[in-house]
Parts: sequence; structure tokens; C-alpha cells
Amino acid sequence: MHTLPLTEIALILVSSLISLLIFQKLKVPEIVGFLITGVIIGPHAIGLVQHGSSVDLIAELGVILLLFTLGLEFSLKNLIQIRRLVFVGGMWQVGLTIAICTAGFVLYGFSSKEALFLGCLISLSSTALVLKVLEKRGLISSPVGNLSVAILLFQDLAIVPMILLVPLLGGSDIPLTQQFTTLLINLAIFAVSLFALRAGLPILLKRVTQSRSQELFIITVFSLCIGAAWGTGALGMSMALGAFAAGMLLSESPYGYQAFNTVHSFKELFSGFFFISVGMLLDIPHSAAHWDEVAVFIGAVAVIKLCSGAAAIRLLGYPVGTAMTVALVLSQIGEFSFVLSRLGLSANILSADVYQNFLAAGVITMIIGPFVIKSSAKLSERVTRLLRQPHQTREDEGSKMAPLKDHLVIIGFGVNGRNLAHAARSANVPYSIIEMNPTVVAAEQKNGEPILFGDASYPHVLEKVHIAAARVVAVAISDPFATRRIVDTIHQLYPSLHLIVRTRMVDEVEPLLKLGADEVVPEEFETSLEIFARVLRKYLVDQATITRLANDLRRAQYSKLLSDGSRSSTHLSFPRFEIEALIVGERFGESGKTLSDLDLRKRYGVTVIAIQRGEQMIENPAPSEILAIGDFVYLLGDHQKLQELARILEPV
Repeated sequence: MHTLPLTEIALILVSSLISLLIFQKLKVPEIVGFLITGVIIGPHAIGLVQHGSSVDLIAELGVILLLFTLGLEFSLKNLIQIRRLVFVGGMWQVGLTIAICTAGFVLYGFSSKEALFLGCLISLSSTALVLKVLEKRGLISSPVGNLSVAILLFQDLAIVPMILLVPLLGGSDIPLTQQFTTLLINLAIFAVSLFALRAGLPILLKRVTQSRSQELFIITVFSLCIGAAWGTGALGMSMALGAFAAGMLLSESPYGYQAFNTVHSFKELFSGFFFISVGMLLDIPHSAAHWDEVAVFIGAVAVIKLCSGAAAIRLLGYPVGTAMTVALVLSQIGEFSFVLSRLGLSANILSADVYQNFLAAGVITMIIGPFVIKSSAKLSERVTRLLRQPHQTREDEGSKMAPLKDHLVIIGFGVNGRNLAHAARSANVPYSIIEMNPTVVAAEQKNGEPILFGDASYPHVLEKVHIAAARVVAVAISDPFATRRIVDTIHQLYPSLHLIVRTRMVDEVEPLLKLGADEVVPEEFETSLEIFARVLRKYLVDQATITRLANDLRRAQYSKLLSDGSRSSTHLSFPRFEIEALIVGERFGESGKTLSDLDLRKRYGVTVIAIQRGEQMIENPAPSEILAIGDFVYLLGDHQKLQELARILEPV
């Protein structure tokens, strides 16, 4: 027998399949496709599917699984590291939004209770939509991604007091002191439950994995996810928050990756149902009849969230460009706003017309949300160029740096930037750093690092690190849009500088080369080379053969990328010869022989072009020069010959 829920699910799946095939051809984001599909098949359009309880249930599962997988990619350590962003940034964003909305809507003619409640609704952003788009574009780990995730986490926490506010604004008979006491008790239960789960989870998972039953592991993971969501829901908190906490605790265990693989495919399916269910909320006839009121809501959401979001990020100490980008990313209405608005309608806080107008505005902001996020970097750049007054920004405050010459400029102080700084210190190469995270800058300045807070896409920030006198600039940030902007700015102002850029994907290499980068290192490609090198070592292939294969692959890959005549590096122009810096070990360092006695050109086919001894650089060394232990010798020659000499010259 065909039941109604099964019929609804089948119709949704078939409709979404057809619409997604069409939207993919039109290059429309899949989230927008789901939302529009929901609008079309929903009860207010052709009525193919009614917004029933089965659809609501599956949609709620989509949000729960989305937050659970986010928790699996996160960790308690990461949360502690960004606690300031979560609580300070989130509090400013939510608080400013509510304050501005309350004042604005009261002036517009709403009652104070209705205005305050609308402020709560508008302060929330769509966790599902933002994470989906950021993940798709590889921006979760970027500064914008970290800030967005932090504020979204606080918004999920803020849902708890907002829900408790509903009976108070609706005229409930429950005393405020009793509500506050209930909140404290529930929070205490939540904290104790997390502590117990963190202690007992490793033991449980160890027993489950010892059974070697894949079915048991899957059931355990889903039980943990749904059970945690149910528990926080029973305490009057966000179910998604419970799922996130469970995922975060699971990520601390050795089984986090396996759990992620288990739920990932289900997450994609259920989150699709969620966006379709949101689209079903849009009442097209009502929205058309009250288009002016809907437009007011959309305008209010856009202006207020941009102002409050940008102000919150600026108060954390981040540059204008980052603040504007994060504000644009969070500029839509959130999924929990729809849940909260239903409670407000039931409690007579919102009238039926205001509720429908808010729903229409919320769905429309979610439909245009992916396009706004996609263009956020470009939009913020244009806005900040209009607003910014050079030499009067926060980046300039206290940013004195000693003059340098022939130095290295490192842009970004993440893992790559730190490793590069360590290498530069070890080789006595002078360097300076530009970083946009004020917390990192403050900590590293205490450690004595020559680091400056600022946005490297602005000329006056680059001047602070004396970039005109530098030899090399290394861009080592994770944000692809900011990387392009920085490369373009540096190349336009300082075209003679050697610009080395780190990027994640091979597809980003060609655009960066066209913008002026001299060398681009794609992590995706270089990681693949390291993997194949380690595999071949296990098969006892000699290092010379592995190195030759790696160089052949590099040459083929980069030649293909540069086939259109883009700028190439010096390394690519001389496929047979390289310049290598080798450190002198005991064998050569204690021999007392001169370069003439060693006769490296005749014996190994290489030429010594310079020797670095401490801070002294000896260029074109004389034949009578004696090598010392710890010297860096710069050699020109065939790659294979250099590798042979390295095994003899360098210490083990």
C-alpha cells in the first residue's frame, strides 16, 4: 500500500532530480535549485506536495546531520581556540542586530514586543546554507570561514534564550524567575551530559570497533547523533546544537573520520530535503499581493545584517574587507528563524500577515544567498575601496617595523607561513610577516616575530613591510579570493618582485599566473607527488629515479598550465639545470681542502656560485676558499649530479 509520506518522498526525489539536472545546465547552485523546486511543487504553487509532517521530519534530520558532520570536522581544541570569536563576535552580531531591529521596527510602527521578536528572528543566519556553500568553495578553513562558523555557533546557542523569550513576550503565566531557573538547570544537565559522553565515548567506540561489525558501527554513530539531538531538544535547546556537540566529541576519537564517511552521503540527501521544505513555505499569491511589505523586510534584513555583522567583526579587530565579506556571507535569514517564527505566531507575538511577509523575505534571502556568498569577496572589495581612507585605518596603529632590504615577505601566518618563517630563520634570511588575525599577531609579536597586522591587498600595508626592497614575496593564505586580490595588487605595484603563491587546487594555478605570480605551488598536485614518492620508496625504488619522475611530472603539469604563454618561473626555463643549496657536513668540513683541491666541477659536473657562512655571503668564491662545517654551498648543475653530491656533501 502506498502511504501519503512515501508518496511525498517519491515526488520530492523525482522533482528534485529533474530540476537539478536543469539547474546544473544553467550553472545555478544546487541549493538554489532545491529552494526553487520547493517553491514550485509546494502547496502555494502547483500543489504537487503538501508541507506535511514527513517532509518536516526529513528536513529536520538534514539540519541535524549537517551540524553533526561539521562537529566531526571540528574539535574541542578548535572550539577553545576560537572561543573569543564565538562568544565576543557572536554576541556583538546578535546583540547589535536585535538592538537595531527593535529600534527600527518600532519607528516603522510595530509594537515593541513584535519589534524585539523580529530582531531575534533576523539575527539568525542559515547554518545549513552558509556551511554548504563555504564547503563547496573550499572556504571553511579560511579566515572568513572561521569567523562565519564561530558566529553561526553562537547563534545556535542564542536560540535557547530566544525560545524562552517567546512565552514572556506572548504573555505567559509562567514567572520569569521560574523560566530562568529552568534554563540554568537545563544548561547544567547539558554540561554534565557532555562531560559524561566525553569520558564514556572512547570506551564505547573501542568495544564497537572490536566487534568488527560495520553495521554495529553505523547504528552506534547514528544513535549518538540522533540521541544527542533529541536530548538537547528535550532540554528546550537547539537539536542541531546537540548534534554538533556529539560530532565534536566524536572527532576527538580515532574513529571520527570513519564516522564522517558513514553519515556524509545521508547528510547530502537530507539537507536537500531541508532546502526543498524551506522553499515550500513561500506563499506566492500572498507575497505578490504584499510585495511592498516583503520588499521592506528584505531591505531591512540586508541593511541591518550587513551593518551589525561588519561592526561585530571590526570590533574583533579584523580589517574592513574581512568584516564586509563575513557580513555578506551571513546576510540571509536562518532556518531556525522559521521554527522560531512559528512559535511567535502561536503565542500571538506575530500577526498572520507579518508572519507570511517574514517567511517570504526569509525564503527569498536564502534563494539569493549562494550568489551573495559567491560574490562576497568582490562586493566587499568594492565597498571597502569606497569607504577606506588610506593611512587612517586600524592596520596602521602601532605597526612600526625596522627597515629591511633584500628580505622575504610572508603573507599569512598559518602552517605554511610558520614553516617558511622557521626556514628563513634557520638560513639567516631576513623576513617580515603580514597577518589578518589580530589574535595571532598579538601572540607572535610577544614571541618576537616581525609580524604586522593588516590586509595585504592594500598598498599602504605593503609599504609598512618595505616590500619595495624585498627580493621574494610568498603568499601563504587559504582564501583563494583574497589570494588573487593580493597577487594582482603586488604585481601591479611591484612587477619586478618574485612572487611565490600557495594555493589549494590545480585549477587555481593558471588564473594566479595570469595575475602576475611567478611561481604557484598547488597543494593538491604537490601532495600527490609526495604520496607517489613514498609509495615508490616502499617498493625500494632508488631516490634518484623517484626525483627524476617527480621532476618530469612537475615539468609536464606546469608546462601544460603555461601553454598559453603565461609568465613562468626561472626554474621552468632551465629544465636540465638547477641551483641547489646544500649544507656542508663533517666529511668535507674537516678535510681542510680548498675548492680547487675538491675540484667539484670536474668530479661532479657542478659549479660553486656562492657560499653562505653565518650572516656572511661569499659570492663567486675563490679557488683557495676552504669549506667549513655548517656552510651553505650554492651549486649550479644537472639535477641528478646535484643529488649525487648531496648524499656525499650533506650530513646524515
